[in-house]
Amino acid sequence: MFLSAQNTLISGVMNIDASLGAVMNTCAFAPVPLMLFFYYRLIKKKGVRFSYQVCLLCFAVAILNFCVGSEYFFPHSITPRIIIGCTGSFIGSFAIGAFFCTPYIIPSQIAAMEMEITGKDHTGMYYAVQSLSAACVSAVSTGLVYEYIKNIQRPKIIDGVAVAGETWKVGVSVVPLIVAAVCIIGFFACFAMPRRFTRESVQKALEKVKKP
Repeated sequence: MFLSAQNTLISGVMNIDASLGAVMNTCAFAPVPLMLFFYYRLIKKKGVRFSYQVCLLCFAVAILNFCVGSEYFFPHSITPRIIIGCTGSFIGSFAIGAFFCTPYIIPSQIAAMEMEITGKDHTGMYYAVQSLSAACVSAVSTGLVYEYIKNIQRPKIIDGVAVAGETWKVGVSVVPLIVAAVCIIGFFACFAMPRRFTRESVQKALEKVKKP
């Protein structure tokens, strides 16, 4: 939902033109390869659960920057909006890389351990379930939630004076708050995951599944 609304957030809530929006996107995506290097090192040292929780918090902070750096708070100067937006984008780049690779890391690790334990390969099934879950979440977030709230607008008032022909995109402004809240929920939900998907943790999970 955040990625779907990103351009609207930049051009509407932050009121930044496309060229400066491209700078913010560069700050978000250009560091991803380097961030993935640190992410893999963090996984090796602290485990996948802790590493993914860090990513969720980073993403929550990053998208909230779109609210903090909005025209609401800085109506007379574009510089603070750009600085805050670029800072948030850079922080978010750590999470963006993790969101791309983690849905593949975890199913592949589980499948590899299961193959070692049982001799059965369910890799395709795990990826299918992962893809289905992601598709359902995307459908609800972009097809229902975002479509419902994006058109909520209010008259734009700056220094007590209404700006003719312009409105505050209140609905779009709520998007970062919703995504940040879901990231926090995800942070606590991650405690249900094992710290690492080792042979022992996967075997324990398989035993629970086999119980009647």
